[in-house]
Amino acid sequence: MFKIVFIILFIYLIFPNNLAAEDYYIRDIYINNENVFEGRSLANRLSNAIHFTTRKYVIEDELLFGTEEVLDILSVQETERNLRRRNLFRTVEIVIDTVGLRLVDIHINSHDRWSLTPALIYGTDGSQSEWGAKVSEKNLFGTAYDIGFESLNRTENNIGWQNSFQLIKNKIFSTQFNLNANLITHKFKTNGGIAIVNPYNDFFDNYSYGTTYKKTNGDEFVYLESGEYSLRPLNSVYSSAYWSTSWV
Repeated sequence: MFKIVFIILFIYLIFPNNLAAEDYYIRDIYINNENVFEGRSLANRLSNAIHFTTRKYVIEDELLFGTEEVLDILSVQETERNLRRRNLFRTVEIVIDTVGLRLVDIHINSHDRWSLTPALIYGTDGSQSEWGAKVSEKNLFGTAYDIGFESLNRTENNIGWQNSFQLIKNKIFSTQFNLNANLITHKFKTNGGIAIVNPYNDFFDNYSYGTTYKKTNGDEFVYLESGEYSLRPLNSVYSSAYWSTSWV
């Protein structure tokens, strides 16, 4: 008996691949994304009617595996984590289905998350106040574009109406780059900026890099000891870039 165990152990040490599990290959990938609300109630149907379900390509952009590739469980798990992290879905589940000898199908099942958020704004601080409205759409037309608009009437220093806009898009044009752009403007000053970054998108990424550009035009407030203020011209441009690497 001891000799048999020794021979098996010897074969395993010399030829480990012969006793290892054989690779499985991905035959097909199925994507099934459902709208936000289930059920046939009037409220659910109306809500689903004004919500654009996430496009298929948005989900495909997150896949770390493809058809005819060797099945890698870590890639499947990382894909599921990335899809959840996008904050576009209520639920995400990836199911691996064995369909033949060393063949699997992968089913990606998800439910969209409600993405439109309107709001009214009112605030006061002593003699100063602001009021207005804003709207945020986290998944514009199902394309994963995150946009926001805000309009405020500010009594502080007689600023009046201040308008702002923000645009965020991860993996823009199905690349690895993320885009973040913003603009804030009122009658005294305009601030704007844009950042393009290739972040650590998943566990397998070794590099991250990006660039940022910001510009300000107009006047800034300079407060005096008397409590009054004066205006000082402010025109500035700022840019930066970075590159980083990870060690695992």
